[in-house]
Amino acid sequence: MRVVRIAVCSLLVAAAMVLAPRPAAACACGAVISNSTAAVNAETALITWDGTRETIDMVLLLKGEAADAAWIMPVPQGTVVSLGDRTVFGKLITATAPRVEKQYTFWPSFGLAGNSAVSGAKAPGGLSVTTSEVGPFTVSTLSGTDPEAVNSWLADHGYPTKPALTATFAQYLADGWSIDAVKLTSPGGQLAGSLDPLRMTFTTSAPVYPIKLSNFAKDVQAVTLYVAAAHRMEITREASPSYVEPMFAGRVPAADLGLAPLDGQDVYLTAFTQILQPGSVTADYQFGRASDDTTYQRVTYQTVEMDWVTILGALVVFVGVVAMVIIVAIRQGRSRSSWAPNWPRR
Repeated sequence: MRVVRIAVCSLLVAAAMVLAPRPAAACACGAVISNSTAAVNAETALITWDGTRETIDMVLLLKGEAADAAWIMPVPQGTVVSLGDRTVFGKLITATAPRVEKQYTFWPSFGLAGNSAVSGAKAPGGLSVTTSEVGPFTVSTLSGTDPEAVNSWLADHGYPTKPALTATFAQYLADGWSIDAVKLTSPGGQLAGSLDPLRMTFTTSAPVYPIKLSNFAKDVQAVTLYVAAAHRMEITREASPSYVEPMFAGRVPAADLGLAPLDGQDVYLTAFTQILQPGSVTADYQFGRASDDTTYQRVTYQTVEMDWVTILGALVVFVGVVAMVIIVAIRQGRSRSSWAPNWPRR
């Protein structure tokens, strides 16, 4: 009995560890949720590139509810921040939906299968801070060369940070990038589901998606990226060695996405998704033009049950066999009666 009690107690403790709410931790792009058990476990972005200028529309998916959210996003200097278009993400899902192909099955399953105001200030360490109100967002852009000063400013202004981020901040600052610290507070008191999208526009010779800060996340992150350009794009530098799943590649009418034509033609949309494990992110995504504009679309197979054909055929065969047996039996009975010997009477 003592062994049983110990086992039961161990199971209850394990269940409590799994079911009990945990404080949210740093997640995608350094995103954090303040004063809540909610967490951001996925991010989706539309990257539009016209050859010299890149625009990122990014939306984070909140699991649970929170009063406010904050995250950190490295960006090139001179980045213009504005509100993104929430409706574009539904259009992207529609445009890249899998093609449905039917599979016919003729064997019964018997139910066993399933189918802005702007202000500037100087901070310690030569750090330049510019704060903008962008719709519901408060965006503070940190520029300078001292990553320790960035960490200190973030800590002083309520952004959960850690010394381990300093090395990554140093890499971005050395490349001439800035660090955007973003806060979002719900006027209704609670944030839930997809957060308001944020748009970042900057000049670049090659499209890039900054993701290195996700290396310090505590939870697994799902990242979905749509790249809209004049031609098919491919990932030329991966963020993590884990598998990158292609989702779609093909031309989409620019009007369907609410975008302007690129190079005077319809947008070529390329989509990828990847699961990022904490500690495995070593670089930002970088994209380049693919060698050709071949298309790709996922396929979803829809099972069409044609078991009634099999059952009907089996019944026809069964009836036919029974009928044949009856006919043969009748003929054999007649045959016996016709050649039965006629014994002479005495």
